[in-house]
Amino acid sequence: MSSDPWLSGLLACSLTQDAEAIRAALHARGLKTRSVPTGRAKGAWTCVTDRGTLAVVTGGMGPDSARAAASFWMPRARWLVYACAGPGTGTADPGTTVLDGPHDLAVLAARGAPPDATTQAKVAAVTEPVLGPSARATLADSGYAAWDPSVAPWREACQAVGGVTLVCQGITTTDPERDRDLLQDVKDGATGRPWWRKAAAYALPSTRRTQRQADERHKQAIQQAARCAVAALLGPA
Repeated sequence: MSSDPWLSGLLACSLTQDAEAIRAALHARGLKTRSVPTGRAKGAWTCVTDRGTLAVVTGGMGPDSARAAASFWMPRARWLVYACAGPGTGTADPGTTVLDGPHDLAVLAARGAPPDATTQAKVAAVTEPVLGPSARATLADSGYAAWDPSVAPWREACQAVGGVTLVCQGITTTDPERDRDLLQDVKDGATGRPWWRKAAAYALPSTRRTQRQADERHKQAIQQAARCAVAALLGPA
């Protein structure tokens, strides 16, 4: 690939299921996605639209994995929308999508969700997937509605090429301690869990129920965030 910015936009995420939600949002508009060689990424697809070619890139969880993907893909675009789902600091309710970026782009993104289902606020770049109450309160007092452990490398790579970044984060919960083990089990580019977690899930009905609830919250949050991300680059459906 050339390093020229031949993409009209880049839709980035961390997890395989997040990429599937983005692709589903594109497919719902009658568009097709095609798998391409990923370079330094967990997975990548391109989508030809009437506004040019978009790329969907799965960078993996954590700054190191995200940095490798961002350094390869970001020179090929100038518009970046990063979609994710995770806990909030308490300033936005679960089910809300937080939009962090230029106002005009956030307004377009909001049209991908029901009225009053989005809010413009800041998403912090941190290294931990789960933060304690005091850390969440500190972020909330500073105007942050959420955080993500993989967003910083994408922002930095976009800034390095003079691009524009919008973050669309779906809020799954404001009580992340409840999902601490589930969140820490998430691996690069996947949602698989270690064998002992699977065994516990089969053995304990309460664990199975908690797992299903956490998975459903993430699914709903990332689906809405994905629709917002696509609307930011393509306009309302």
